[in-house]
Amino acid sequence: MFALRKISSNGGEINFDLGDYYSLITKEHSPEEFEDKMKDHPNYDEAYAFIY
Repeated sequence: MFALRKISSNGGEINFDLGDYYSLITKEHSPEEFEDKMKDHPNYDEAYAFIY
């Protein structure tokens, strides 16, 4: 299995695994993107990160 993690300058992470990928967005490292995507989620205050 091959895995590659790219960390962007704004703190976002993209992880690749055998041609598939997902992004990890954390409140601490990517606050603008976290706010934009999670602001309407019912568990916003309890969430630290999300994957998409």
